[in-house]
Amino acid sequence: INMNTPDSGVEFGVERTHLSTQIDITNGAANAGVGSGYQATGNVMWVERSWRAGVSGSFTDSRAGNRGQGGLYAGLRTGPVTWLAEADLIRQAGFSTEPTSQTSVPTFVEADWLIVRGNNLKLTYETYDPERQVPNNGQTRWSVVYEMTPIPFVQLRAGFRRNQGIPQTPIQNQTLAFAELHAFL
Repeated sequence: INMNTPDSGVEFGVERTHLSTQIDITNGAANAGVGSGYQATGNVMWVERSWRAGVSGSFTDSRAGNRGQGGLYAGLRTGPVTWLAEADLIRQAGFSTEPTSQTSVPTFVEADWLIVRGNNLKLTYETYDPERQVPNNGQTRWSVVYEMTPIPFVQLRAGFRRNQGIPQTPIQNQTLAFAELHAFL
């Protein structure tokens, strides 16, 4: 559910000093009409001063196929470096003409170093196994990104990104250098 795929539904949540929980029931982005399915999503997070950890899950029931996903995530602040990590399990069935299901596993680890106020160095490592039943099809991505925020709502980013995947797919095996300007309105 995002700005490009809006949805109708209801959400309930509880916010306490250390506990944050949300659950929602919607039509589901894959369900165009009434009575064609639903999506249930939940999130539970425990927050402390220097760390947080949570679990989230979602299930979509639709005529096109069902999709279930769950994730574990955590964040830890160690001085000027903040660590983020997430691991997910996604299982979908019925989205193709074959009766089989597909299970994928994305993971993510990031270190954000606040060099000085408004200047951040971000190191990330991501893995993606698009189909657990197929051997040797995993993908990885390494990134080094420098972010500068000279004034509120403006950010300059520059970095390098290395994608590694199966040799037969050139787009999965490339090194990128990039520079970006972000303006938040």
